[in-house]
Amino acid sequence: MTIVLLLLSLAVGGYFIAVLEGWLVHGRFSLARPAISALALLGRENVLARLPDRLFFETGPVLLLVAGLLAAAVIPLAPGLIVTDLATGALFLNAALAYVLVALIMAGWGPNGAYAMIGGWRFLGQFIAYAMLIVMPITAVAMRAESLSTIDIVTSQGALWNIAY
Repeated sequence: MTIVLLLLSLAVGGYFIAVLEGWLVHGRFSLARPAISALALLGRENVLARLPDRLFFETGPVLLLVAGLLAAAVIPLAPGLIVTDLATGALFLNAALAYVLVALIMAGWGPNGAYAMIGGWRFLGQFIAYAMLIVMPITAVAMRAESLSTIDIVTSQGALWNIAY
């Protein structure tokens, strides 16, 4: 129930930020404007490449979203507020982030165009470079906590943060 309330409050807060942004940019205060813009965006023409690889084109962005949701599922947001507590949560987090690499290749290959392919490979290169900066601290913190469970890792920092060690 608390996760639903958290997600609902984030959605309502995001909606009101969109309302305030429209007011600051255009000078008109309208509570319905973000919803109208979203409906107009859904009604627009779908722009596709001439010969896209439909499987990669459609599943690449979905896989990217799923990888992010899986990675966020093992991160404790507050005491008692975690989607799932795995005994190997830190390892699962690293594995979920590995699927981002696959999604990037699929998203770059899918449109069947040179610029999309170059963009996909460039972002993949950047992500591999930053992946070491993500995996190594997670591993170091898990070693310090002597557990792969994300809840145990967070509670091990009760007295002093692991970065201070």
